[in-house]
Amino acid sequence: MRKLISILGLLLVVSSVFQACGKEPRFIGIQHAKIIGIKDSLLLFDLDYIAFNPNRVSAKLKSSTIDVYFRKQWVGTGTIQETVALPANDTVALPVKCTVSLNKLHAFYSELIAADSAVFELRGHNKIGISLLSINNKVAQEIHLNTKSYFEDEVRRSLNANRVFSVQNFSMSRFPGLNESEFEMKILIKNTLPIDYVLEDMSLGFFADSGGENLATWQLQTPLFQKALTETSLPVSVKVNHFNLLKSSKLSWLTSQSAKFKLVGKMKVNISGKSFDIPIDDFVTFGM
Repeated sequence: MRKLISILGLLLVVSSVFQACGKEPRFIGIQHAKIIGIKDSLLLFDLDYIAFNPNRVSAKLKSSTIDVYFRKQWVGTGTIQETVALPANDTVALPVKCTVSLNKLHAFYSELIAADSAVFELRGHNKIGISLLSINNKVAQEIHLNTKSYFEDEVRRSLNANRVFSVQNFSMSRFPGLNESEFEMKILIKNTLPIDYVLEDMSLGFFADSGGENLATWQLQTPLFQKALTETSLPVSVKVNHFNLLKSSKLSWLTSQSAKFKLVGKMKVNISGKSFDIPIDDFVTFGM
């Protein structure tokens, strides 16, 4: 008899537990999705995962697994930083920190620059404990992030941080006339980005390293299509007036038997309709 009473008591306790926590906490939505910035080749953003606990007892988030996808490709993860309690019959915001690998997004840079916002998908599940129960709560939600300005800044940083312009084989080729000389060189253009771009414009001014007036100018005549992670060699020739060259020359040119020239200019790169200016400031030496 006592054993039967004990069993009935246990069943009563279990029944009361199930009545108090018989409903699964549900996901309501995502709020306050905000990009923090780009650091160490990672796009960082935070958001609040809003959940509602409809039960008469509190619950606790035991574990969480969240993956971030873009265009159905895995690009990063999301983590809830601390164990969060879900109050009884109440709504709670669960803070989620997400990291997305820029390397995983390389193929989409053109799209991310062209669009004002990008759609990311969160997938995964949360393990929630309610008294004696453990419930897996599924995560499947899209979020919109205003990524355009961040990826524009990342492309601009990459273009300016890497040496995308260099001069090769600078030499005097001939004397077109008594008053001028013609110099030739090869300019190496490197696309260090994982996406194609168009070199819309490029201009160069040639100066003596001592300063003074512009000795010669050069302008790109036709836009150049540059494939991702490739190099292009451009032949360049300019004519320099002897009188202007003598005015800018230095005595050290005679003693060192070499002349040093400064190149100042600008490259204009177009990616998905967005133009990026790259300053040029370089030196070349001519053996005399």
